[in-house]
Amino acid sequence: MRPFGAFVIWLLFEYRLAMSSSDRLKGTVVDAGPLIYLAKIGALDVFGRTAPGWISPGVRREAVTPPAAYRFPEIATIDAAIRDGRILVAELRPEEVTLAADLEARIPGLGQGERESIAMAAGRGWSVVLLDRRALRVARMLGVSVVAVVELLFDRTSEDEILARRLRHFASLVDMRIDTLERLLEQVKERS
Repeated sequence: MRPFGAFVIWLLFEYRLAMSSSDRLKGTVVDAGPLIYLAKIGALDVFGRTAPGWISPGVRREAVTPPAAYRFPEIATIDAAIRDGRILVAELRPEEVTLAADLEARIPGLGQGERESIAMAAGRGWSVVLLDRRALRVARMLGVSVVAVVELLFDRTSEDEILARRLRHFASLVDMRIDTLERLLEQVKERS
């Protein structure tokens, strides 16, 4: 899994600042990569029972593989969020299964979780959280609203100190450029 470049994260975040994020984030489908990163930085609380994250069965298989739980403690955190209803696993509807299969045939290299996430978001008119550049382009071509991890953190982390800590941790995991991180931290200060 390769995350977006810092420039893409920044552009997407800046573009979204002008939009009403609360409307776009009502139904949020999350791919495995962003889900794992959110767990690594201790931010799965961005999803709650009133605003859950939605994942496909394929994403669940990718993100919560029992043998990997010994090596990656965030798997247990994701599994706990699923059990307590903050992250919901939804079966794909027939038209979403068809779209996911079509994406598999047309776009080699797109992972199962990405295909299912895009198909679910497209089929339900929801947003999708992705990290992979190819998946991002495909979602946009289909008219699916894409939410950046950074945007999700800003929208759903109310305390500035916690948000800044999460941004720093996320930046270290994705090798974000220091100037991009500094601009994001300035945005945290400005929102107060």
